[in-house]
Amino acid sequence: MKKLITLTAAFCVLICFGCSGSYHEEEIRNVNQISEHICMGVTVPGSIKAAENIRSKIISLIHEQDHDVPLDVCVYGLDDEQIISALENAVAVGVHIRFIGNADGSKRLSDSRGYYYSGYRRIAAALDKHFPSEHGLRTEWSRYKVFDDYRLINYSGIMHNKFMIFTDSEGRRTLMTGSMNLTQSCIELNNNDVVFITDNRIAAKYLRQFEYMLGFRSQPECFERCSVDGINIDIGFSHPSSKSDYIMSRILTTVQGCKDSAEFMIFTMTNKTLLQMLRDRSDAGLCVRGVFDSAQLYCSAEEILLDSSAECRRDGNEYIIDSHGGKLHHKCMILDAGGEDPTVITGSFNWTANADKQNNENVLIIHSDEAAEFYKSYFDNVWDNSKAIKR
Repeated sequence: MKKLITLTAAFCVLICFGCSGSYHEEEIRNVNQISEHICMGVTVPGSIKAAENIRSKIISLIHEQDHDVPLDVCVYGLDDEQIISALENAVAVGVHIRFIGNADGSKRLSDSRGYYYSGYRRIAAALDKHFPSEHGLRTEWSRYKVFDDYRLINYSGIMHNKFMIFTDSEGRRTLMTGSMNLTQSCIELNNNDVVFITDNRIAAKYLRQFEYMLGFRSQPECFERCSVDGINIDIGFSHPSSKSDYIMSRILTTVQGCKDSAEFMIFTMTNKTLLQMLRDRSDAGLCVRGVFDSAQLYCSAEEILLDSSAECRRDGNEYIIDSHGGKLHHKCMILDAGGEDPTVITGSFNWTANADKQNNENVLIIHSDEAAEFYKSYFDNVWDNSKAIKR
């Protein structure tokens, strides 16, 4: 197993100190407050300290949850022991968790054998013990059973969201979202990003989408611009009933409007319209740089960019343990960093037709110099440790 010590050291020095210096695990500060109510974090593959910084942020929010308000969890991947234990302990002391995960076809939860279903079952078992339902056991969930606090959804695609909605004793709500599943490999071994926003309006928007997926609302949320600390954030969701390029059309409009640069880190990218736009813009003088996940090159369409002025590489993350990890799992683009309208696009949404038309996903388009600077610094280190794409 190879280690990305170069990336780890360079990123910590650049983000945390802005100057040269030696690398020490205890100095890693990969979770940064970019404004009063917005916090951003990135994983540093192989760094125990970086993983604990992110875990401790999530677990502290679980511990601070108001017992009179549900803690809403909508997540595709769930196997991190510390986070699952924190959720189980919260339920045991009276926190009512409402949970949405990904359905394994039409199987009952007890028969589902996918990678994340043991975590799903543990949350169901905790709810069955402390919040028994008249509808039966959540551990025996099936698509024909209806619970008001537990549901696995999406039989045509995947429920791919990764977000949580916390509420503290003062009624302040915090949204957590991004590219990071709540799994050990996503936190410790993959490249990911996570965003924490303490804002009741934004949290309420995600709450309405959560309740739509849970079956309480008849209509999904539409794209909307919210403002936090003077930072404009465009928020959108995809879902199987959308049947159109709902999110991608907004991403295309945003990319078309950039003036100086477009730099991206992407797990899977098959949308040819976006690729062709980046190719044409790069040939017309836009600075375009991108890093693709190495394992997903077989299904991404990076070849559209390889014969253009754009610079494209594959990630250099080789932190793999027992076939887990080593992924560049971002769905992120940084536009015009240092320019007139610096913008970051992130969320659970890969740039594919499935993400737009078949999956449950969310995307944030953040117009912020501080956010762009944070992601740009991280991107530069991912780029420096990337590898050439073989043709």
